[in-house]
Amino acid sequence: TGGHPNPLRADPPTPPYSCTNEPMLDSIENQTLSGYFDVGGKKSLGHMFLPTNKDSWNRLLQLPGWDSQLRQDRAVEWMYRLKQSGGAITWNSPMATNNINNRVPVSADYKPTNTCAQDQEVDPASCVADGGAWGIIEETHIEWLQNITGRLNDVLTDAESLPEG
Repeated sequence: TGGHPNPLRADPPTPPYSCTNEPMLDSIENQTLSGYFDVGGKKSLGHMFLPTNKDSWNRLLQLPGWDSQLRQDRAVEWMYRLKQSGGAITWNSPMATNNINNRVPVSADYKPTNTCAQDQEVDPASCVADGGAWGIIEETHIEWLQNITGRLNDVLTDAESLPEG
């Protein structure tokens, strides 16, 4: 899957924490040299790209999908295994807002109709891709990421045992 999980909205759906996605991790552990795939002399970092939501990449106003202890343990275990093999992970967290003005959406399906350049209320000169222009990251997802990365640190420093998944 090139680092992407199996489709979230397939029939049946595959949540990112599903064991169906574990072959990505297995391939990084078993087919790379220090985390890098080598194909014809070209190297590519073994990498997993996973959403923190359980059934969408960017749906607003949704709690993290890795919400049970088992799922959080799996996240810690997968990050540990990636680190040990030299691979990497990127967590995709949804935004609390999804436009330059940080307008709070009225529902989980809210999508702005205007782009920054078309929005008459915004000075086009202020539309820059500086990270802050894209909205605010959902706080519950930040807390979740802080929790599991803190737990990973505890595993790496022997303050916590590696969860058995």
